Amino acid sequence: MRYFRRLHSFDAEALAAHLVALDSRDRRSRFSAPVSDQAIRAYVAGIDWRRAAIIGCFDGATLIGTAELHLPAAGDASREGEFAVAVAPARRDEGLGSEFLRRVIVLARNRMLRRLRMVCLLDNGPMRRIARKFGGELDITDGQAWADLRLPFPDPLSLASEAYEESFGLAAAMQTRHGLALA
Repeated sequence: MRYFRRLHSFDAEALAAHLVALDSRDRRSRFSAPVSDQAIRAYVAGIDWRRAAIIGCFDGATLIGTAELHLPAAGDASREGEFAVAVAPARRDEGLGSEFLRRVIVLARNRMLRRLRMVCLLDNGPMRRIARKFGGELDITDGQAWADLRLPFPDPLSLASEAYEESFGLAAAMQTRHGLALA
């Protein structure tokens, strides 16, 4: 069964394994540069989990994709967040990128961000299409595409949506862990 849930610091090992499993092309797409296994592990070890909201998509107990929302530093008045997505190659074309961005937008809105930014390489057509699908304005600079998505303020529906999705994800994780079927 496929489900989404927020990742926490105790998920760092699974996150690192997911990112290390990406091939060199996918690593370049995710990090905008070639990165080694060691660099990925250092990146994950350096995540400030208080300023990062990371959503994982699981198939059973296997992490098959992630979306990261990095929140602005304390005192940063820009109200801008950055996001990145990484999906296992075998699980592409299942709509995960779009679902991740939808969920990240909800998280960003509910944290009072005004703008969400994404950078991707020019050859990453799927991410550029997903950004446009959600109203992202694309700007091409130095061989990279920058997407800016302007966000409305939170409303009762966005707050309820996050609460529901978080609750469902945790319930699905517990049921998967204990071998129970979802009703």
